[in-house]
Amino acid sequence: MTQTIQEARFEIDKKLIALADANGRVPLVTGTRFFLYPGSRREVLVCAELESGEDIQASFNLPTPVAGEDLDEDAVARMFFDMPSGARH
Repeated sequence: MTQTIQEARFEIDKKLIALADANGRVPLVTGTRFFLYPGSRREVLVCAELESGEDIQASFNLPTPVAGEDLDEDAVARMFFDMPSGARH
């Protein structure tokens, strides 16, 4: 079952907190990328790229299907980062 945007944000935050607990410091996120799953117009994979070269991943469904074949990463990023995170509130 695919998550909502809020649930995916919470999952990414939980994974970052677990890494911070394990390593004694919060890992630096150097970038975030969004990929549309092949054959899907709604399911998105989000990858938070860490300074260590590791990726933290989660997936979610967009509220509306993507028009066309290309995902507008900037628009998806705005939706993803505008969602309040349960780990921060």
